[in-house]
Amino acid sequence: MPTTSSSARTFSAPLGHVMRGSLVFSRGVSNVTVRVDPTLPVLFEARFEGEIPEVTVEDGLVEIAYDRGSLRDLLPSLFGGAPREGARGEVVLNPAVPWRLESRGGVNRLDAHLRGLRLEEVRIGGGVNHLDVDLAAPSGPVSITLGGGTNRVTLRRPMGTAARLEIGGGANRVDLDGQHLRSAGGGASLASRDAAGARDRYDIRIGGGANRVSIAEAAESESAPPPGSSIIWV
Repeated sequence: MPTTSSSARTFSAPLGHVMRGSLVFSRGVSNVTVRVDPTLPVLFEARFEGEIPEVTVEDGLVEIAYDRGSLRDLLPSLFGGAPREGARGEVVLNPAVPWRLESRGGVNRLDAHLRGLRLEEVRIGGGVNHLDVDLAAPSGPVSITLGGGTNRVTLRRPMGTAARLEIGGGANRVDLDGQHLRSAGGGASLASRDAAGARDRYDIRIGGGANRVSIAEAAESESAPPPGSSIIWV
């Protein structure tokens, strides 16, 4: 069971004998930052303000579930209405084990600084608005699946990392390493110049339409802030 502070806003769980971790937002997520800290003595640590979700942990699976009613306030771009002020969170992951990340609902304003993390998969089941991710070099093929339509997505990966992109719907203002798609309909695909035959790569799939998507290489100095930096809040 996770431990919680007296304010019921801080959660953590011991690393123990966990071999791999999964961070799952079971009902969608909004206004949350995810980062990596190699000095973290536990499996994860999470802090929330405003809307406090339910957090459960079992065998490395960290499940964060917001109340469905509060999500209508937290995800204004997907449900309509104004966001509730002060609802925000931060999740810090221990990179001693590999992780997979999943949201089974919509995503609005999620920042993920994942340099130094062995990432096994990213899967988002709903629509995406404002997703910003710093990626580490992959080990083998790593799947990033965005199931619905996307708006304002930025994925940065280390220099020399191969990437492939497939879009199931229309594409507007999509860029991969300087290759541009402008007002393309009916699905499209792009690939980095070193993607053919690359074993270590990111396979990125957008199931619906894509608007303002950028996938680019970035030097270490252009990516996430160092561990311990104050990046709260979105």
